[in-house]
Amino acid sequence: MSTSTQAAAAAMPEILVTASEHARLTTLAEHALDRNQSVATAERLLDELSRARIVADDALPDDTTAVGREIDYFDRHSGRTHTVRLVNPPDADIDAGRISVLSPIGAALLGLSVGQEIEWPVPDGSVRRIEVRAVRT
Repeated sequence: MSTSTQAAAAAMPEILVTASEHARLTTLAEHALDRNQSVATAERLLDELSRARIVADDALPDDTTAVGREIDYFDRHSGRTHTVRLVNPPDADIDAGRISVLSPIGAALLGLSVGQEIEWPVPDGSVRRIEVRAVRT
């Protein structure tokens, strides 16, 4: 990690990821890079996974975001609250409120707990500040 990346990571909120999800998502992001798919998001997801605190599979708190959980988050840029379910890429369907963990917002949400905020770049070049408001398993 570069010095600027380390400084940025230090300012980021702590995230929690289970051991099995960490391994699976690392492989998913590496495969996306190998296939030149979602490269920027895959790199960001790998950065997030590298700074995550890994917990046992049965130790993830209920108020922490993870693949398969429904999340209410507030987007400070739009002033709107969104409800989404974080899913694996093949299950993504934005019209049904299912967003991929390999999408910019999906990668940003991973591992956050209720009340935490993160700033995250999105494809239009802007940076969004999002806050997790609720998590449902």
